[in-house]
Order: sequence, then structure tokens, then C-alpha cells
Amino acid sequence: MTTRESIEEEARRQGAVVFGVGDLSLFEGEDPRRDPKLICPKAERIIGFGIPVPRGLYKTMKDETQFYTYTTVGVKAIDEEMMEIFLFRMASLIEDEGYDACLQRSYPNIRVKGDKTCNPETIGIYELQYASPVEAGKPPPDVMIDFGKAARACGIGMMGRDGKVINETYGPFMRYSFIITDMPLETNAPYTKDLCAGCDACVRACDANCIDPEKGLDTWKCWEHYNKARGYTLPRTQWGYQACLCGKKCDIACWEKLTGKKL
Repeated sequence: MTTRESIEEEARRQGAVVFGVGDLSLFEGEDPRRDPKLICPKAERIIGFGIPVPRGLYKTMKDETQFYTYTTVGVKAIDEEMMEIFLFRMASLIEDEGYDACLQRSYPNIRVKGDKTCNPETIGIYELQYASPVEAGKPPPDVMIDFGKAARACGIGMMGRDGKVINETYGPFMRYSFIITDMPLETNAPYTKDLCAGCDACVRACDANCIDPEKGLDTWKCWEHYNKARGYTLPRTQWGYQACLCGKKCDIACWEKLTGKKL
């Protein structure tokens, strides 16, 4: 019999170091374009998983010895290869018990209709531009959950000022995924800590002043700096991920402040 404990045990065996279960009632009043209940209407729970990005990928950027490995290994390989296999294995445990498992991973080049948080002139963003709701009161496809709110609901982290989900142990050095399910699982308490309170480490670390202490991350400005921080622009790659030329100084500063260690 599959239980919350057996799901968590298998998740940790497959590489997750963070695990939590959230109650979907916490999403009441959410923007319909991001409401998990409109993805899986029968669902009552959302399960959150975190797989760490190796610290060495940030260390090479800090030391200015390698920049492309962060995006190709720390983002693409985890999200598009490891995380997909991981989620399928987790889903099998749930669906073998007769429940639904709707898998959610990060899709950085896909946006809900009308989301202009990235400059479409500098990055190819996929959205169903001409899609319309199937009936009144429903959003146009595709519905995509807010990872920051999902992490809070699962009790595993919060959205930081620099636009990344962070938690007190791993900071932003983590990739997250979620499963929306109707399986009745015991929930975690929502994450209530404010890890950004009184801390401007990421604000000070950004060379281009992309992070405002009150407003948070300017995503358009950040994307430009991410790609041109070293005075030139790299050509597009066949895999769609460009080297992180800014070196993610904001993430490194956040991790160092939260852990009290130097990378």
C-alpha cells in the first residue's frame, strides 16, 4: 500500500532532498490561469519535491572558469531529463493505487497566455496565443501553477526577491517539481518564514541593479543582464539554453547569507 511515507522514501531514494504535501484549499482565489484545481479538478493535494543543483556549478561561475555548465547541467539536465524520470516514478506509486497524478515541472520557455514577464524580443516564449476558454469562467489554456505559492503550500520554501524559490537549508540552489493529486495525504504546515526579511544580499550582489528591495526582480532587465553581463551576447544554442554570463551572483549571495558559508 502506498502511503505518504512510502512516497517520501522513494522520492529521497531518487534524489529529492526536500519533500512536502500541501492542501489545495490554500489556492482559493488564485488567478485561474495558475489554479491547480483547474488542472486537476478532483485534486485536493499538491506534493512538492526539491532536487539540489550541485554547488560546484555555481563555484565555477564565481571563479570565472566555466559558465555554460550551470544552464546545461544545473537547469536543463535536471528539469528536462532527471526530473521527468523522477516524476514518472513518483506518479506510478500514486496511480497504481487508483488516484490521479498530474505532473508539474519547470518550463522556462512556456508562459500562460498574456504573461509578459520575459521580453519576447530576446527569448522565444511559447504561449497558446489564439486559445480561448472552453466556457465562461474558465481560463484559456495552458494553466501553469505558481511555483512560489506551491512551495509555500507544501511547506518547503518561499519565493525570494531574486525570483527563485528558496529554503533555509539549500537557498536557491534547487530545482523543484510538483504533483497535483486526489490522493488523500497528510499535509505539511504552510511555509511561514520570511527568509528575505532584513536581508538585501541579492540586491547588493546584482551588478545591474535588477532587484528592488520592495518590488523584487525586474525580469526583463535580469534577462538582458544574464545574457550580456560579460560585454557580448552568445549565439543561440541548439538546446535553447544560453550560458549564465552574470554568474548568478544573486543566488550565490543568497546561499552564502542563509548558510553562513563561503562558496
